Amino acid sequence: MKMGVEVVFDLVDEVMLGHSHSSHNGYTSIDLSPFDVYEMGVSRRHAILQLDNDRLVLIDNHSTNGTLLNKKQMQPGVAYPLRNGDIISLGLLDLQVELLINPFDF
Repeated sequence: MKMGVEVVFDLVDEVMLGHSHSSHNGYTSIDLSPFDVYEMGVSRRHAILQLDNDRLVLIDNHSTNGTLLNKKQMQPGVAYPLRNGDIISLGLLDLQVELLINPFDF
């Protein structure tokens, strides 16, 4: 089912993708529970988005059902660079990456 929902946020350090809690071990979190992720196999602390110098990376946080990047299985704990248009699959939940640049950061 395609929902067409956008979640926009500023990434300054690290963000945990998952459900239920607002923070985990010092991470800011994006709670995906409003999207019925329990049934989709999304872990509470599924994956981490973080800045690595000037690039955005995704790390599977040893999730139960794994993470795919563009339909390819990610290895847990390994940082994978993200590009505009990439598809992230957390369990059965698909997310599309849209990178925006804040002009006020320059």
